Amino acid sequence: VANFLSRPVISGFTSGAALIIALNQVKDLVGFDGESSVQLHSLITTIAQGIDQGNSTTILFSLVSIALLVIMKKVQPKIPTGLIIMILSIGLVMWMSLDQSGLKVIGKIPSGLPAFSIPQFTWSNIMELAVVGITMAFIGFTEAISLSRKLQEQTEDYNIAPNQELRAMGLMNILGSFFSSYPATASFSRTAVNAESGSNTLISGTVAAAVVAVVLLFVTAPFEVLPRCVLAAIIFAAVIRLIDFKYPKQLYRSHRSEFWMLLITFLATIFLGIISGILVGVGIALFFLVFRTAKPHMTILGNIEGHYKNIERFPDSEVRSDVLAFRFDGQLYYANQSYFESTVCKWIEDKGPELKLVVMNAESVNYLDATAGAMLEDLVIRLQEKNIDFRLAGAIGPVRDILKRTGLYKTIGEDHYFVRTADAINHFDDPNTPIKGKIAKQTGVE
Repeated sequence: VANFLSRPVISGFTSGAALIIALNQVKDLVGFDGESSVQLHSLITTIAQGIDQGNSTTILFSLVSIALLVIMKKVQPKIPTGLIIMILSIGLVMWMSLDQSGLKVIGKIPSGLPAFSIPQFTWSNIMELAVVGITMAFIGFTEAISLSRKLQEQTEDYNIAPNQELRAMGLMNILGSFFSSYPATASFSRTAVNAESGSNTLISGTVAAAVVAVVLLFVTAPFEVLPRCVLAAIIFAAVIRLIDFKYPKQLYRSHRSEFWMLLITFLATIFLGIISGILVGVGIALFFLVFRTAKPHMTILGNIEGHYKNIERFPDSEVRSDVLAFRFDGQLYYANQSYFESTVCKWIEDKGPELKLVVMNAESVNYLDATAGAMLEDLVIRLQEKNIDFRLAGAIGPVRDILKRTGLYKTIGEDHYFVRTADAINHFDDPNTPIKGKIAKQTGVE
């Protein structure tokens, strides 16, 4: 699963999610009431309707907090600026009673820890929740890996282990179910704040959990007057760094198709929602994968001093009218066998009646499935009926093993396999000339 999350998909998804999370903080940064949303158009509507209802004290707190967070990140990144701002803001609110002048605070925080309870394991519950549970597990894991890989790009000594992450998330949710917890995954906002604070190991999570437990048990009162705008500022300053502007520009110059993959994922995330965004991203990645393998690179080869190269890149290469030499770059299977056959048949037709030899350079072919094998056998038989010789050059051992198991090896001819394209053509011109590149007998595993 994790291997299907390409960097463009991760970049588009994390940038879109970061933008949505950042915009969701605006209502608290400005100081108006509004609904949270995971869709850009809904957020813009909420902001436009509430922006004129902002509170000047809230806006001042927000601007000062964001400015301090940005400046201190560059000047003294090891100082826990976010924590200091929280403590100072709590003190100011309590000293000046700012919560009475329109500054919104956290409010009542229920004290104590969640009670232990054993979930009801019944067959009906399992059947009812199975599909939803599997879907949530997939989405949660995908979000966590996307965020982890994004952070991996920003540090040199962090390597993500997807299976380990999956086991950790699974154990976490199993244990959490005994305390009626929400199904949990990696949090964009909290992870961004955690990374922004300079944490490097799991100890940061342990400390955070311990602090939360202490606060819930003993000191909820002070945090009840924490300004919401300060929390929003900390989250805003952290997640905004997850929006990647440099990578899309790089992709647009070097890999245009992957740029569109990134853009589609980004747009799906901001307009359809975070969950839909990651699903669309994975779907787009799979589509491009299938598309590329369904129509791989094929080229006619020409002779340059005994070496056979792509005639489009080497226009001065010699191309004989009685020989068709070509190379197929990719696995040959059911999705591209029709493209392979139609292309080769067109090249054969273009050669006309002078054609006597077809040589397929198969050094880039790493697999041959049953459908493609049947197509290739039919093509070879049709060529033989027209007295056109077919030879295979550069086929690797595993592919030759498949050819032997299917009988296609004998159909092509046991003496029609060569290491190089030049060897196959030279042997056709003069069968009596000994050629080292001829594969006359299997002597081991290649």
